[in-house]
Amino acid sequence: STLKSFQEKKKAQSEFITLADDGESVSGVVKAVKQLSKVGFGGKEVEVIRLEIETKDGLKNFDKGSKQWVDEMVKNEVDVGSNLTITRHGIKDDKKTTYKITINKK
Repeated sequence: STLKSFQEKKKAQSEFITLADDGESVSGVVKAVKQLSKVGFGGKEVEVIRLEIETKDGLKNFDKGSKQWVDEMVKNEVDVGSNLTITRHGIKDDKKTTYKITINKK
């Protein structure tokens, strides 16, 4: 459909990675790991870790600040140069949604 192809185009052009559906994933190589503050959904400033990842659609940002996410990065020893896949587990608006990292073998 026209809307679906437009949606895919916008997603590919965005500077951010969006994983909206359960099981959706993205793969790439980490180019930078940054700690930064930004305004969250509630309007309050929050601290996040930004991974800059070289994907098939170019350089994209993935921002998360949850303890679960930071624990996942530490467990997998994510750093600049890591070739990884991030997979969403959980449906839209589910508060229990988690993101898992798989390190891809060279």
